Amino acid sequence: MNVIKNILNKLRSRYKIIVSLLILILILFAGYMYKYQQVINEGSAIFEERCLTIDPLIEKHKNLGEEWLKAHPASESAKNILPYSDEYNKSTEELVEKSKLWLDKIKRFLVGWDFQFFTHSVLKDIFAAQYDKYYADYQGNVTYLAYAKDPTNQKLYDGYFEAVKHMFEQDQMLTNRIEAAKQVFDIRSYFTKVPKIRCSEVDDNPGMPSY
Repeated sequence: MNVIKNILNKLRSRYKIIVSLLILILILFAGYMYKYQQVINEGSAIFEERCLTIDPLIEKHKNLGEEWLKAHPASESAKNILPYSDEYNKSTEELVEKSKLWLDKIKRFLVGWDFQFFTHSVLKDIFAAQYDKYYADYQGNVTYLAYAKDPTNQKLYDGYFEAVKHMFEQDQMLTNRIEAAKQVFDIRSYFTKVPKIRCSEVDDNPGMPSY
């Protein structure tokens, strides 16, 4: 009889240990997913901010550039009529100012320990390409403003169009990485939700008139 009691006691002890371990694992998993969801929410909020504050400026900026091009039909290339109008230049200054603030914010997010720890490497590649794309556009606008003040500077002239080219290259790289990410399975997606981002429908190639 004592032997049976000892066996039952051992079984109860093992059962308690197993249950305790399972509870601990569930608590750790819940904490992990909670923090991962926070990272998703923060990233979504930052990109929603861009949609609501910068995208309208991009649309305005692009329309001003296209209006300027239409007003100069004799020109064979946009390169022959740089710099654009004063209104376009003011729009560029506003876009540069807002873009710099946003780029600083997203950069802090991307180098944060939580983003680096929780984010899949494929998604890190996407965010990196997206950041490079937006930074190239920012650099293009900064270079353009410098050229508008010094329109005889060939280096600034060439630098502007090089930045435009680089921005479109990064856009293609971003597209390729997004396609590659579709083939990656991440079980965590079943336990998280990506917030819907409010965006105005604008051309995602920012700030550049169609040449």
